[in-house]
Amino acid sequence: MVNLRDGRFFLDLRSLRIGERGYAVLMTSDGTVLSHPDQNRVMQQTPSAWEGPLLEKALDGWQGTGIGRLVSGESALMSFHQVWQPGWVVGVFLPESQVRQPILDYVRRQGWVAAVVVLSMLPLLWWLLRLGLSPLRRLARQIALVGQGEISRITLDTSLDELRRIARTFNDVEHERGLERAERHRRQTYLDAVLRSSPLPMFLASLEGRITYVNPALESLTGLSTQAFQRREWLRRLHPEDRPVLFALWRHAVNGGHELHRQMRFACGERGMMWLELYTSQVMNDGRPQGVVGFVKDITHLREQQKRQLWEAEHDPLTGLLNRRGFDRRLNDTFMAFKERGDVAALILFDLDSFKPINDDGGHALGDEMLDAIARCLEGCVRRDDHLARLGGDEFAILLPGCGHEQAVRIADKVRHAVSELSVMQDGKRYRVTASLGVSCLGSDDDEAQAVVKRADAASYEAKAQGKNRMVADARCG
Repeated sequence: MVNLRDGRFFLDLRSLRIGERGYAVLMTSDGTVLSHPDQNRVMQQTPSAWEGPLLEKALDGWQGTGIGRLVSGESALMSFHQVWQPGWVVGVFLPESQVRQPILDYVRRQGWVAAVVVLSMLPLLWWLLRLGLSPLRRLARQIALVGQGEISRITLDTSLDELRRIARTFNDVEHERGLERAERHRRQTYLDAVLRSSPLPMFLASLEGRITYVNPALESLTGLSTQAFQRREWLRRLHPEDRPVLFALWRHAVNGGHELHRQMRFACGERGMMWLELYTSQVMNDGRPQGVVGFVKDITHLREQQKRQLWEAEHDPLTGLLNRRGFDRRLNDTFMAFKERGDVAALILFDLDSFKPINDDGGHALGDEMLDAIARCLEGCVRRDDHLARLGGDEFAILLPGCGHEQAVRIADKVRHAVSELSVMQDGKRYRVTASLGVSCLGSDDDEAQAVVKRADAASYEAKAQGKNRMVADARCG
């Protein structure tokens, strides 16, 4: 007789656990449960949930291991063993989720061991790492010292062949860079010496127009230092009328890769406003513009000379009035304004009466004195924009732009009275002259500027024919 519920063997078997949820079951070959952790299942048939290929094979005498399902439906690892003598079958059930648990528990236990080992080895590993990296640190420090210029090359004492090769390569590269820097410095020194010694004022600028260098010749010419140019103080020295034009030409030259050639007015300190000639060209490097080099020339004397030559070419040297060339140019300009815009204009021509006795008796010097006096007299009779001319000998012309017939007649009469009151003295004798004036106006049917001259000249002859010291107006003016 065996007590299934209180027998020692069955109690030990029911209390057996594999992992957290694994257990063992004892059953007969006909499927009656003899031992189970749940006492309510003792002497009961095996649960239908266990029924499957493995249980059927185990009840038929098979023993082995496989995958089946528990009463809860959970997949589990099952192992069956036959106890032949009494005809029992021992089944061991372990939920599949618990199969890896021993391994995980082992790994968890060993993990603490590994953590302790790693933590205890960290100082050793840190020391070994510092020892291994010390050549790299020395290499980095020496590279920094080379960059700062404190040493010229790397000297690395290490057994690492790779680091020695790196040091040799770095030294070779630094040697080449040193040669290149020395050559560049030599060229820069030579260029600076050329620029400083050049008598021609020169400057260097960026493409945007910011001046970066000025040679002593340009500093002496303008009275501005290199720092003043870099602070753009030269802009205030540039004549306001020339400033926008120069900026526009600079942008056009830079964008198009052109040279710039421009004359401009510049305030050069105590020397006052001067005329400077500017010439710039782009500095190219491998086909790309790198900056601008500029040359400056003082052309103030040349401009004054040109201005004086132009004045002399169009003015009478004796009286300072316009000569025939200057008069003809202004007459043509007035005629074009009349044709294009309808601007009216009048002309007064006259020559002197009784001028020949002055030259014959007093000589040409006295005649020149009279002519100069007449020129000064005329300046007080006309408007500021009128043009006075000595066409030759004792023949004079007054061009009156924007002047109508009536005003021209009044001016002509004023001139006639002023001339008649003039006199010159020589050897106690007083000499006087009068004027015979002809007045004409531009007409709509005039096809050339000289048409008005011909009419005024004819009127002047008519005045002389009528008894001199008279003014005759062209009939077409009225």
